[in-house]
Amino acid sequence: MEEGKGMSADDEKEQQFKDWLDHAGKDSGQKISDSAAFIGVGSTNYMENPLCALQLGLAILMDKPIFMIVDHDRPVPKALVKVADCIERVKMNDPRDMKRAQKSIQQFLQQLKPQG
Repeated sequence: MEEGKGMSADDEKEQQFKDWLDHAGKDSGQKISDSAAFIGVGSTNYMENPLCALQLGLAILMDKPIFMIVDHDRPVPKALVKVADCIERVKMNDPRDMKRAQKSIQQFLQQLKPQG
């Protein structure tokens, strides 16, 4: 790039993405590292967001148990089924379903605790 000239729009977008990825990776990585398991709420917005792939990838690389709550009518990718320890299907707008999912998460986390 010549001195005095700014970045092209594509270069700027690429740099913005790299900055986002760096920030999201550090922030998510620390939180996932500090947790006993990865708990994800697979809403359509989340499942279509690059952050979902980043966080799931980090959880897999850190060998964290994975528990996903996924909307009942949302297709679940076969690869996610292979890596998730548990996928709870819920109606996101149904308080009873969400309460059931909350209990499932508690049971899942309880199973992770060493029995003494």
